[in-house]
Amino acid sequence: MDHKINDAFEIMEQTFSKFEQVLSALDDLGINYVIVGGLAVHHHGWERYTKDIDILVSQLGIQKMTESGAFVWEPSQSRVHIISMIHQPTKIKVDALRSGSISGFPDIMSVSRSERDRRIASIEDLIAIKCLRGDPSDYGDIYRITKGSLKEGRMVDWDVVKSKVSDKIWQRIQSDVLKYL
Repeated sequence: MDHKINDAFEIMEQTFSKFEQVLSALDDLGINYVIVGGLAVHHHGWERYTKDIDILVSQLGIQKMTESGAFVWEPSQSRVHIISMIHQPTKIKVDALRSGSISGFPDIMSVSRSERDRRIASIEDLIAIKCLRGDPSDYGDIYRITKGSLKEGRMVDWDVVKSKVSDKIWQRIQSDVLKYL
C-alpha cells in the first residue's frame, strides 16, 4: 500500500481516538450534548472525514466546558450561537451550537437521538439542525446523509424534518436537496 495512504489511515485513526477522549471529557463533566456534525454524518451512513466535533449543548453545558479548563474558547472562530473551543489535551476543535429558542437551534431535550448511539442526533434532527445552521456545506451533507441512509435501507421521515424547520427552510430543502434524490 502507498505510504501516503497508510499515513492518511493512521491520521484518521488517531483523530477518531482523540474524538473519543473529547467525548469522554464531556461525559465526565456531566454535560448533556448531542453530536450534530461530521461525526453524525458518518454515523448515519456517509463516510466523511472530519477534524472537529460539532455538538448541540445548553448554555450551562458551555459554561461547564469553559470552567473545567479542559476547553478553551476560541473567540476568533466563534459566531453568535456557535461557540468554538479547543479541547486542550487533544487540541481537537469543538463547535458548541447553543441550544434554545434564542439561538434558533432546538432545545437539547427536544432532539431525538439515534437508536444505535444515544450521543448522536437522529437523522431527521441532524438534517433539521444542519438546515438551521445555514452553512452551504450543510446542504451537501444533507444530500449525502440521505443517500447513505437509502443505501443502508433506511428512510428519512421528511414529514418530521418539515415539522422542525420554517417554511422558508423547507422550500430550500426541496429546491436544493430533494429534487436531486
